[in-house]
Amino acid sequence: MKKLFLLLLLPTMVHAQIDWMNYSTSFQGNGKEGTHPVLVTAIPYNGIYGGASYSSNTPEDSSLADSHLAPEEKRPRHFGVSYTIDSGYVYFLAPGTHRNNADKYEFRVLLDKKTLLLPWGPITRFTDPGKVLNEFKDQYGFLGGYKNTWGHSVIVDLREKATKTIISSAMVIWRNAHPSLSRLYTAQNLQNLIGGRRPYGDSQPDSAMTSRLAALAQGRLQLQPRDNTLIFYVNAQVYQRQALEYQLLHDGSPDRPWQPNDFDNNAIFLQNLQPGQYTLQLRLRAQRHNVSSYTFAIRPAWYETKLFRFGLGALEGASLIAVILLVILFRQRRRTRREKNARERLGLELGYIRSQLNPHFIFNALSSIQGLVNNNKIEAANRYLSDFGLLLRDSLAGSDKDSHPLPQEIRILNTYLLLEQLRFGFGYEITTAPGLPVGTTEIPAFLLQPLVENAVKHGVAGLHENGFIRIAFSRENANFITEVTDNGKGWDTTAEAKGYGLRLTKERISLLNQLSPQQPITLTIRSQPDRGATIRLQFTNWWT
Repeated sequence: MKKLFLLLLLPTMVHAQIDWMNYSTSFQGNGKEGTHPVLVTAIPYNGIYGGASYSSNTPEDSSLADSHLAPEEKRPRHFGVSYTIDSGYVYFLAPGTHRNNADKYEFRVLLDKKTLLLPWGPITRFTDPGKVLNEFKDQYGFLGGYKNTWGHSVIVDLREKATKTIISSAMVIWRNAHPSLSRLYTAQNLQNLIGGRRPYGDSQPDSAMTSRLAALAQGRLQLQPRDNTLIFYVNAQVYQRQALEYQLLHDGSPDRPWQPNDFDNNAIFLQNLQPGQYTLQLRLRAQRHNVSSYTFAIRPAWYETKLFRFGLGALEGASLIAVILLVILFRQRRRTRREKNARERLGLELGYIRSQLNPHFIFNALSSIQGLVNNNKIEAANRYLSDFGLLLRDSLAGSDKDSHPLPQEIRILNTYLLLEQLRFGFGYEITTAPGLPVGTTEIPAFLLQPLVENAVKHGVAGLHENGFIRIAFSRENANFITEVTDNGKGWDTTAEAKGYGLRLTKERISLLNQLSPQQPITLTIRSQPDRGATIRLQFTNWWT
């Protein structure tokens, strides 16, 4: 078989639409003008020399020489067998035949070795003038172009008409091509490639590379963290790198989607790969349906392992939590200290207000006793003094407490009203609603006494026996309600508060609300001239 060479064709001729520069050719015979014609196959390159691989008498095809022939037919002992991996047309030429001798020869085409695609027939088409093939310069026979699918074949036979002797046969097989790897370079042996030992020729890879290739083929290749720059050599004679395509998957997701090779003709260069599981997928542009896959892994460095990252994350998390807790503790202590100072300040202010209420109350009580003595009501004055002593004792006993039980508050109010009743003669009543937990209810100490005193002094004092005061304790859901009502002359609630004690009570309620904002106390006054007055206290969320 002759050495492969390119066909040259002037682009202005009949077959100018065929890019002969993209074809590899093979012919059978001595190639000298005047001898028997030969058959030439033109196989498309499309970027890969290996796309047309020639051999004769291969084990696969050794039985084809005489297969499917009539008894009188016999093929030459040696005939050309070519392989193509491209889906383009394969052309058959017959140098040695021309317009002057074409009537002496005929050809036929068989599909898959047995199906007659074209029966024996004359050569009617020829190449354009000026086309040169080796030493054949005349116009020679053009037997057509044929396409097939993978795994199928076409055989063209050329014979003399007179003797029915087959003088040349050529066979083309469309073969599936799965790219394979012949070399793998890592950081361990990259210097061999840099030093000029390129993977061409018949040299075999060393044992270390052979071992890595075997592990790669089995999907168990584990590379060290520093081996993250790799060069894969594909076992194909690629002369246009775009004819080789690849895709790289990282942990199952495309890291580099399908793309033409961008490095060297048959070398794929991957650099700076991150730790993880990789799959390199290869395919030829001419056969994108045939994909070869190679799986390998790059181990993470010790500081990139999940255990280290987990420990580092746990340490960072613990540090962050510690910092947050320290900030919260600092803020809590500062808030506690600020609240403590505020409570101390409010406590001092409440104590100051209580210290003002007690002299006010004592002054009013002594004034009442003085009035009884001046009116010569000695017995009433004595009773008043006795009750006043009890009231003063209760007042002194609770002077250091912020609150006391409701029954104690009722007893103090009852004693006070009895004392004032001796002077002014009005009537009164104190009621508690059914279901009210009187025994377990606390109330700020002496909070109601100034309100009751206001109802006496500014409400019923001038009415004498016609005056009446009602104190009612009730419950609305979780709210504790107290109302002090009188039938006195009333007053304008938009004007300044009546009485010194009422003003001090409002100030005290404001301070208590600052100390316990979740349980605010609301004071409401309803009053109209000559229609009496009602002072209402609502202790919100008192039992929560």
